Amino acid sequence: MQKSKLFNLLRTLSEAELGAFGKYLKRQHQHDDSIAILVFEYIRKFHPDFQDKKKLDMSYAFKKIFDAPLESIASNRMKMLNALSDLNVSLKEFLLFENVKMDTIENRFLWLNILNERKLNEEFLRKSELLKREVAKIPKLSVEDYMKGATFNYLVYYHLIQNKLDNGISTLDDCAGDLDLFYAISRLKVACEIINRQIVLNLPPGLEAFPIIMELSKNPYIAEHPLFALYLNVYKLISSRQDLRREGNQQMEEEVEIDNAPTSQDAQYQKLELLLIESVNKVDPKELHVVLGYLQNYAAWRTRHGHDRYWALMHHLNKSIAESEILGKSGEVSAVQFNNFVKFACEVGDLVWAAAFIEKYQHLLPAQDRKDAVELAQAQVLFEEKDYKGVVAKLNEVTFSDLHTTIRAKVLIIVSSFEMEDSHMDVVELCISFEGLLKRRRDVKAEMRLAAVNFIKIVKKLSKPFSDKVEIRKEIQKTEPLIFKSWLLKKAAG
Repeated sequence: MQKSKLFNLLRTLSEAELGAFGKYLKRQHQHDDSIAILVFEYIRKFHPDFQDKKKLDMSYAFKKIFDAPLESIASNRMKMLNALSDLNVSLKEFLLFENVKMDTIENRFLWLNILNERKLNEEFLRKSELLKREVAKIPKLSVEDYMKGATFNYLVYYHLIQNKLDNGISTLDDCAGDLDLFYAISRLKVACEIINRQIVLNLPPGLEAFPIIMELSKNPYIAEHPLFALYLNVYKLISSRQDLRREGNQQMEEEVEIDNAPTSQDAQYQKLELLLIESVNKVDPKELHVVLGYLQNYAAWRTRHGHDRYWALMHHLNKSIAESEILGKSGEVSAVQFNNFVKFACEVGDLVWAAAFIEKYQHLLPAQDRKDAVELAQAQVLFEEKDYKGVVAKLNEVTFSDLHTTIRAKVLIIVSSFEMEDSHMDVVELCISFEGLLKRRRDVKAEMRLAAVNFIKIVKKLSKPFSDKVEIRKEIQKTEPLIFKSWLLKKAAG
């Protein structure tokens, strides 16, 4: 029952919002005996996580709410399902109603559309003039801001009774400029995501977007915009990753050792890092958050290929981002990104900062992912503190819902168990279990799967009595991609 869409939505509510929703329900059903209200009053006790499997089981909940077995009447199950469905519809209506009550540009624009549809032309013209002045004052920091500007100016100018000459040429100029920037930056963002997915999902390269982007950048108005400059450098960085992947495949075929010296790709990374910091007060925090995600993914990829300097490079940037409050201003951080912050800090030994980060920013995690993400983050800190029993105890108690988090947890359990065991028999069993998970789950990203499989293979060899650690060390050095490479090298040297 707790896996339904209703509970996913309920987990996002604050305590105050949950209370307001309860009052909204009672107003909606004040003249009837609503089953939905009875169900809501029961399930609200389990806010915010709604993780009590026993008490949120449908049979158990029905017995508690109606003092009768669910199975006693055939229609009881449908009665419960209908109540949950009604609650889901009511909650969506409540959230929409609460959103519309807010005095935002979007809601005023919605009201303009209503006035336009109902042919209230005089009021439309009056309200549009007021809104036009407000829109002009708003700083345009994101792609959405340009979309709003272009849409608003288009609606006003092409309103049927509007005297187009009264507005002069400025309205059309504003509309055209916003459209150009909206298209250019949006096209660039889409190109970044396309090439990123081609790499992550191991897909063949598609149509080359760079000629289109270069054509757009010939316009100085576009090329000099901070958002365009940011995403242009993101595109160049991801493209360099695709180039490195091709070079790496060729080198592996030729059995050539990859040079670990700084490269032109490193220079591109550092250029984007600097540009991100310089854009803190020029670009919307949500856009900066997206760019940060690309940088973190790139740095993590480089570490899986043996470039350990990226641990320190990325941690330095993460600290700068945290100090600038970009995360707080953007409003949310994913479970993967949250643990990336902690992972980079742990790898460079900054455990005090990692613990402080967990405490300060865990409230930004999606409610449904918060518990799992925090448990994994704390386990990473425990591992670096050499509290291996603590890691295993913490992670064995959790059933992770997210696949990426599950993989990270499995790896931490294996390395912690290895540190504790003399015979390493349990470690081999854990590796076999992990292999089974990777085979069953076809949705594991190709490179992550290969990095994990390579890790398992080497851990198994290290677990064998009298293993040839010199040969294993050579294998570790030339294996790519590989997770926990530094740890594996230490174990092979011991």
